[in-house]
Amino acid sequence: MRKLVFILVCLLLQNTLCVAFDSTDLDFSIKPKMSFTKQQKSAEGAGGLSEAKGSAEKNKSDVALKDKKLLRGFERFVKTDAFGDALPDSFLFYREQLTANEKSAYDEVYKALMNASPSLDIITRIKQKELYRVMEAMWYDNPEIFWWSCQYCYYYNSDGTITRIMFEYLFPKEEMRARSRAFLNMSLPIIFYANLLESDMDKAKYVHDYLCLSIDYDWDAYNSGKYGGKLQSAYSAVVEYKTVCAGYSRAFAYYMQQLKIPCTVLHGSGHAWNMIEIAGDFYQMDVTWDDGNKTPPYFTLSHSAMQSVNMHTPNDLPAAIIRANPTRTAKMSYEAYFGNTPIGRPYTYREFANIADDIENPAYAEIYTVTDGFVKTHR
Repeated sequence: MRKLVFILVCLLLQNTLCVAFDSTDLDFSIKPKMSFTKQQKSAEGAGGLSEAKGSAEKNKSDVALKDKKLLRGFERFVKTDAFGDALPDSFLFYREQLTANEKSAYDEVYKALMNASPSLDIITRIKQKELYRVMEAMWYDNPEIFWWSCQYCYYYNSDGTITRIMFEYLFPKEEMRARSRAFLNMSLPIIFYANLLESDMDKAKYVHDYLCLSIDYDWDAYNSGKYGGKLQSAYSAVVEYKTVCAGYSRAFAYYMQQLKIPCTVLHGSGHAWNMIEIAGDFYQMDVTWDDGNKTPPYFTLSHSAMQSVNMHTPNDLPAAIIRANPTRTAKMSYEAYFGNTPIGRPYTYREFANIADDIENPAYAEIYTVTDGFVKTHR
């Protein structure tokens, strides 16, 4: 019964943000794509990343800082996976690179964003350079915060101490519930069926292939340079099926985290891609650039292999993450594990039509994998 319980816990209790998601929000008529058209042009070579941006304003007169004693009773907002279990801090790869003071500020910001608070009068004493690192870490650790635009402004005193942070959201508050409902219902079948697979590699391929098949890269936005805002979010990939590299990579990280697979977004050179832990080792993946290829050239590459590819030079924080989590073996390469199995094979994703019944009886759900070159049916 755990497979039944986990999905209900995930979608009924997790990610409550500013509006609760309860049983009335489960709507099995809201289904992800089950038929696909071939993308007209491969996304290989494309970027489309807008970095988190903050604007600053000095307080007209110094503002009294909040009492640091308030941090003693501060409760972090718990980040959970699809089983309702708290994710360990090791999943927060960017947060792990921060100082203790920056982590304190990070926790305050995360709680504010998960509640869609318009502003935060921050308790932690933090300066502008530290804030930039905190907001970068926040943006890339947490793809579930799809309502934040990654834009913010902050106010500071004459000594540079930040006093208030204002957040810019993609949707007005009155739309939050409907947007959250759509996002979580569209995510439900992918998480549910991927979880039935036996290995993390199979789960990663299932999600990776679905994203490649369902999403159209937004070349119009990319060519016009208008690829900020919603196109930077997982929402654009999961619900609207049209995005740029930021949307692909955030959606993939979201699904992996929900499936208890450590994964994060790497960024640099105007591009975003992923790092994932498989069988105790770390690899890089580029779902965006795999889209449009018959077999994926950028699936579980070693760090050195991906860094040799154009547009994959990481910025400082992701570079530190890579150094802290080295690739020690290539045994989990796509070719070694799946051979020349094309993207999308052997999956049909037609199982999504059965989600209402299968979620009640997961033992009867059908899902397909490739093992040693043979198609295997799971029930």
